[in-house]
Amino acid sequence: MSPHEKAMVSLVKKPLHSEEAREPTDLLLSCHGRIREFTQMALAIAYAPSDAGVGRIVETTSRVRTYFSVGLPLHEHDEELSVAPRLLDSAACAEVEDALDQMAREHRVIDRTLRDLDELWKVIVSAQEDMPHVRDETRALANALSAVFEAHLAIEERSIFPAIGRALSVASRSALMQEMKSRRALETQAAAHRRPFPSIS
Repeated sequence: MSPHEKAMVSLVKKPLHSEEAREPTDLLLSCHGRIREFTQMALAIAYAPSDAGVGRIVETTSRVRTYFSVGLPLHEHDEELSVAPRLLDSAACAEVEDALDQMAREHRVIDRTLRDLDELWKVIVSAQEDMPHVRDETRALANALSAVFEAHLAIEERSIFPAIGRALSVASRSALMQEMKSRRALETQAAAHRRPFPSIS
């Protein structure tokens, strides 16, 4: 997608609504849909034309910050704290183990990129005006985020998610689903009291 095409992405675009999840992979794939949606919104902010309107840019930036500081960490916790241990305990094949290791490493790259982007998004939201001096850095980081997500989501969907259905029993998948739903109920409440993008120890 060219910069001009990216700029044409709607600046106030709602995430996709998924059907009611019946399996853990349904919920995980729904999260991937939202990740792709909000990544496109991040690109739209970076490539917004000068006549896009400051109000629309600020509104979109606020929504993107909220998703990436609240929604995305829930998804990462699902994968690292719930999915990965169960697949490793199930004696998953070496390919799946390698994919899980790569997944965790890429999560750290994504988190660092988002912390850097969030510093720029805070400037955009607080200034309430066109910020040409942050545009180049915002574009570079948004492109980097898009690139890492493109590869990251693909390997999860190709290697990790199919293994959930193959390697885990019905009871294990049911427990996984309940764990993910419970995490959302608890962590969404707690997220309101946390500062976005805390430093990684």
